[in-house]
Amino acid sequence: MAVLAGVTALSWALPISEFLENGVLPVDETEARQVQRRASAYNIINNELVKRSSTSVFQRCVEQDKGIEILLDIHQGDKRSHQPASALRTIPIAWPFAVWGLDMVGPFKTA
Repeated sequence: MAVLAGVTALSWALPISEFLENGVLPVDETEARQVQRRASAYNIINNELVKRSSTSVFQRCVEQDKGIEILLDIHQGDKRSHQPASALRTIPIAWPFAVWGLDMVGPFKTA
């Protein structure tokens, strides 16, 4: 049994990866149909399970603990700002209303 990088034994992705790699389905018929149906959206690239999004972008599949670790790293990382420091500037009160727009709507039908 081949184990993909980042996929543990009790993983949700293991039945899908087993089916894609070896054609092995679960013994339970209902679960086997579910795996076949779900597997159509997945591929194995560089020994990693990836899912095709609706925009055809490949998204790497990770376990929940690894996903939480990634999110924490993104949100609590070094927090470096990519903009140079500058003095704060106030926004003039009239600025948000500098441009006015008007939508014209024809007559409404009576109910």
